[in-house]
Amino acid sequence: MRLHLLLALFAAGLLALGAPTSAEAQRARSSQTVKKPHDGVRLAPYVGVLAGGRRIVSGRRAGFTGAGDLLAGFGVGARLEKPLHDYFVLGGRLELSNDRVEAQRLRTIFLDLDLLPKARYLLNARGIDWEFYFTMPLGMSFGFYPVGMERQLGSGFNTGFLSGFQILLEKAGFFVDLGLRFRKSRYPIDDNLLGVRIRETVGIRTRQFNLNLGAVIYF
Repeated sequence: MRLHLLLALFAAGLLALGAPTSAEAQRARSSQTVKKPHDGVRLAPYVGVLAGGRRIVSGRRAGFTGAGDLLAGFGVGARLEKPLHDYFVLGGRLELSNDRVEAQRLRTIFLDLDLLPKARYLLNARGIDWEFYFTMPLGMSFGFYPVGMERQLGSGFNTGFLSGFQILLEKAGFFVDLGLRFRKSRYPIDDNLLGVRIRETVGIRTRQFNLNLGAVIYF
């Protein structure tokens, strides 16, 4: 049910990206306002650093709980966004990232698909547009978690908050933002260990600091 709701929200976001915006309508009605390239759809590829944080692992049936500190990781991704109002931008993002608990040799690999609603404030200084923003991403998260020397697929959701700014020049721009990322997912175990059948659902919660840097390309 939760997965269906996230898919519906993401689909609604894609429809909104293709719809006419109130910001565009306002500019069309005003002969004194010149439409700028960054008023339309924007693509923002980026790289990210994940630093610090903690992972909590629990078992539903066995009732165990464990925690570990996370080492630094990195990620790459792309955002597609469109201003819908002078103070609001709606977007989506696809991100591939990784991290590692100190006790594990393999890294966990994440694939996240999110909606990215942004509250923003535009400021023009010396002919350069600055966009300061705050966003709370929400979406689906798929994690490939190390179990021994293999990886187990887990699914769930992720959210968090990011605050940053974009410098929007005439041809392109760039951005920097930072904040916290929260993930929650689970995966099933159904295996035989020394002749004993083990069935368990492992829940995983992660919180980690994120820093992202990227470019902004106008369409």
